[in-house]
Amino acid sequence: MGKKQLQECLATSSESGSRHVFKLGVIQDVRLLSLFRFKVWWMIPRVGNSGSDILIETQMLLLEARKGQDLDKSNDSPSYILFLPFLDVEFRSSLQGNSSNELEFCLESGDPAIVTSQSIRAVFVNHGNRPFDLVKESMKSMPGILDVFGWCTWDAFYQEVNPQGIKDGLKRFGGRLVSTEENNKFRRTANESLGDAPNNLKHFVADIKRTFGLKYVYVWHALLGYWGGLVPNARETKKYSPRLTYPLQSRGNLANMRDLSMDCMEKYGNRPNRAQPKYVDPLNLTAMACPALPLCPLAITEAERGIPDIFKRVRAVFEKVGLKYNESVVIRATGSPNGCARPYMAEVGFVGDGPNSYQVYQGLN
Repeated sequence: MGKKQLQECLATSSESGSRHVFKLGVIQDVRLLSLFRFKVWWMIPRVGNSGSDILIETQMLLLEARKGQDLDKSNDSPSYILFLPFLDVEFRSSLQGNSSNELEFCLESGDPAIVTSQSIRAVFVNHGNRPFDLVKESMKSMPGILDVFGWCTWDAFYQEVNPQGIKDGLKRFGGRLVSTEENNKFRRTANESLGDAPNNLKHFVADIKRTFGLKYVYVWHALLGYWGGLVPNARETKKYSPRLTYPLQSRGNLANMRDLSMDCMEKYGNRPNRAQPKYVDPLNLTAMACPALPLCPLAITEAERGIPDIFKRVRAVFEKVGLKYNESVVIRATGSPNGCARPYMAEVGFVGDGPNSYQVYQGLN
């Protein structure tokens, strides 16, 4: 293909605004791989062969370019085209397709007060014959954190994260927020020996940094406090003069899978009386389901959209046999045997093995 020419797309609108959508061209009968943000927190891959297969909030797009119309022709050596949206100061861009198989990029600030009429750097485009080398070559400037980014303890333990578990995990690798103090589990009690527990979170972080040679230890999800929010008038938080804010979600957040915690913050702010556990069925508090259809390419049946019906049937059985309302079991459902929601560790696990069909696993103690 000759000498490579790296391109950065520029676009101009006749009006200023906080959100613009520009068209790049038609994509049809071309193999493609994309990474799109299916939920505010997560990205997953998607494959297709036309522009309509590119979902909103796509963060990376890789096209396979061949001569001729036959996608399965193996004689020609394909080349690849990579599209990467930019994050440029106050604006960010993302890719998306439409029903006419057109590739578009969306430019937005997320703030109605921050507007522009043009994008100087919106999408980076590169091409090459080796897709892995192409991706590596295109990402010239990366955040330094990626050189040291490692293990997520929330993903490993969820609410059961604890000091000893973190140490054990590092060896293998080599409610609601009412205070800014560390969780009780990270503080030594009078009955614990000096070696059993850290003095506090600061001491624990210093200890694992020194022991395992870690450069950074990050804490996340602290603001939401297990999705419960911040109590503004609590004694330990008043000194920070907190105030309720009501975030306005972007269309990208609303287009794919909605997130309950973000929806609640948008509607109620961080009110101290929202999402109280006493108003939630105990079955919901311990359950987990993967996204499954229509977002996961491995899914063969429903999980997250189907688990509410499972709750109703389980609750009906509880009432029939006379179990109390506060009785609960750990239910997990997944749309494929891949088991992303960890159904094999649940008391009752549903593992999809076909359309509207599940294998049921029962765990006993």
